Amino acid sequence: MSSPKWLQNIESRAGKKPVLLVEGNTDIRVLSYFLDQISPRWSTNVVLLPAQRKSQVIKAVSTYHSEWVGIVDRDEWSPQQIDQEITHPRVKVLPRFCLENFFCAPHELRDAIPNTLKNSQPDVWQDVEKKILDVLPNWVAHGAMWRVLRNRRTELLYNSDFPSKLDRSPVTDIQEIKTILNEWYLQLEPNQIITEYQHELAQINLNLEPDAQLKQYVHGKKFYRQVVVTALNKSFKPTNADRWLERFTDDVSGIVIPSDLHDFLTETLKLLDL
Repeated sequence: MSSPKWLQNIESRAGKKPVLLVEGNTDIRVLSYFLDQISPRWSTNVVLLPAQRKSQVIKAVSTYHSEWVGIVDRDEWSPQQIDQEITHPRVKVLPRFCLENFFCAPHELRDAIPNTLKNSQPDVWQDVEKKILDVLPNWVAHGAMWRVLRNRRTELLYNSDFPSKLDRSPVTDIQEIKTILNEWYLQLEPNQIITEYQHELAQINLNLEPDAQLKQYVHGKKFYRQVVVTALNKSFKPTNADRWLERFTDDVSGIVIPSDLHDFLTETLKLLDL
């Protein structure tokens, strides 16, 4: 089977080495840092490359290279959706919402802040932690709405063929057009969406403690930049999100790999015979 152009570029860069495929370039830096803590010589035997999209990671491993291993974000997927979407055993789903969620929990970040910064004023870290955790309920609510809307979008695109049902070929019968539009309209009915959102939010507050909510349910990419970095910048010398990430992944003083990611990456390396 001939490879698509995006995959040919990955194949060319990989050469003959086993491939660990991830979604984006930020994933390369972060996972390289954590992999070094598990197996310092991993990069001599494996090449870590980005496919740029979750769907392309899945397709590359499932369709073209079953000898590779892929890592994708959990995002809005429930355990049931993961079982439906991930059918290949060498495609692994992160234990948290996305990689940025490993930089959102205050107790995991604390030791990566240099003492010279933490000791610059009394109780500075307690203030950072409070700023982060005080807004957690709002971001859990955001996660609930985001999940409901993303799942609704999937239903529209794949189950209702939106918008291609009216795009790929002429539909000129007015009644047929009305039927199609009404089908889409019903899936966007506000009261139904609000009901699903309230149910989703109630379930997450009932079943997950705040720490688990922060790791598994909060949209880490947004939360890290909008909340964590803002809280840090109010207590320490302001800098941008990427610079803070560099500090947290510094080989000398960065954060220690969390236990859930340690176990996950250990299993991943075993698939690559490392």
